[in-house]
Amino acid sequence: DVCSSDLHISNAYFPELVYFISKLRKFKYIAHIHIDLQSSSFVGIILPFYKKYLLKRVLKHASFIIVLTNTMRNLIIDKYQINYSKIFVIPNGVKIENPVSKEFNTRGPYNLLFVGRLVAQKNILKLLPEISKIKNDVILHIVGTGELESEIRNEIIKHKLTNIKL
Repeated sequence: DVCSSDLHISNAYFPELVYFISKLRKFKYIAHIHIDLQSSSFVGIILPFYKKYLLKRVLKHASFIIVLTNTMRNLIIDKYQINYSKIFVIPNGVKIENPVSKEFNTRGPYNLLFVGRLVAQKNILKLLPEISKIKNDVILHIVGTGELESEIRNEIIKHKLTNIKL
């Protein structure tokens, strides 16, 4: 029997574990990758070696790879030498063709919501000063925890950003 498994590549250990077990048990898996992570902590020094020797092997052995964009597909092809025909682009499920209707209130107030890990890859620190430039009445609500939480809190206090709630 050959079974199949969907492997969401979001952290170390699990992809490699699935890879090794798939070799032993002879089953196939599909890799699903959203982002090519960049170093965001002191452990990041080993990230290039991990990608070159472990992640590359996990991706090459996958039956298929699912990515969100053509840009990500091209990155995976170039960086990990994966065949184009093995990578499928399946975008996120939300697509708004015409976001502004005639009834759209251009005066606000607007509530924006970010929910996620507070890490470098999410670029929250770049978002903070941009929110203060918006002329309309906007409140950004940030929900999450992570290694940048105290830095984000300090930036909010330092720049007196009253329209950002953490």
